[in-house]
Amino acid sequence: MQIENKHSANISTASFLAFALLNTLVVFLGIADYVFFDHQLSDIAARYINPDLYFVFIGFPHIIASFFTMFHQNYFTSYKTVFLKKIIPVLLVACTLIFINFNLYKLLFIFLLSIHVAGQATGISRYFGIENGKSFLIWKSINCTLLLFSFLIMYNKEFLLLLPISFSSLKLLIMFIFLMTNFAVIPVVMRTTTVKGKLYLLLIQFQLAGICYFSVVESLLYWGIMITFFHDVIAFIFYVNHERNAESAGNLNFLIGNKFLPIGIVVILISIVVAAGLAHFLTLFSIPFVMFLFQIAHYLLEGDIWLSGSLHRKYITMKHYV
Repeated sequence: MQIENKHSANISTASFLAFALLNTLVVFLGIADYVFFDHQLSDIAARYINPDLYFVFIGFPHIIASFFTMFHQNYFTSYKTVFLKKIIPVLLVACTLIFINFNLYKLLFIFLLSIHVAGQATGISRYFGIENGKSFLIWKSINCTLLLFSFLIMYNKEFLLLLPISFSSLKLLIMFIFLMTNFAVIPVVMRTTTVKGKLYLLLIQFQLAGICYFSVVESLLYWGIMITFFHDVIAFIFYVNHERNAESAGNLNFLIGNKFLPIGIVVILISIVVAAGLAHFLTLFSIPFVMFLFQIAHYLLEGDIWLSGSLHRKYITMKHYV
């Protein structure tokens, strides 16, 4: 059964399942490449693919897009408390840590990143009718924690080297614990009433395991592809849907509103251009940590703008298939 709503643009839950299936294939491909082919496919692709392009054209643009969506009537007034009591204080702490201990600064960034990625993935599952009960919160918390350790391998290996255990043993331990804790999804699956909901939960958990695996083997290629379709592209789907529905309701984006191109295309193009320009400027002057500050602000902002009852959520509409 298809459930419609009053807005002109809808996000289909079928698209989430499609991306989940696509990412599952990436996990199988990547594991097969490392286990059976000694990562030969990854090595070949690395000759032609610059991992930085992911950050410039996909990862960073969706962060820029989150700030562009703020330029609607009453948005800054509504989210003023978020900026004053959360974003600005945390950014001040982050800036202080840059000069005191850069590893602690990256630890703060990774902590917010793990909550951000796991939070989006588990949050989307709510559209499939998953209940926000105790088992759901335990499942989400476990995945946040394990993503934290796996992201440490990718972003802050120096911190892990301070622990009283060899780095290779630690990676094996992280993978073993993650494989064991995957069973935490089973109670959530059992409490889910729809077949599509159960399938989505299992696919999401397999993808989280894949992200952990590619972090442990330090495969930036497969890790980047996973994050792209697991998180970044889906984030763009929400931002484009928000802008299209806000525009159709007469609440124009006064920064990027236009009469010539569809607003969704404008959001994507401007986000990429601004992100590419900032990436070039920051790389030119060797200030990559400024990008981390943008990301930290983005993680904190998104934590509030997608809450139930927010101005952003007012313009997000789903087409459910149950």
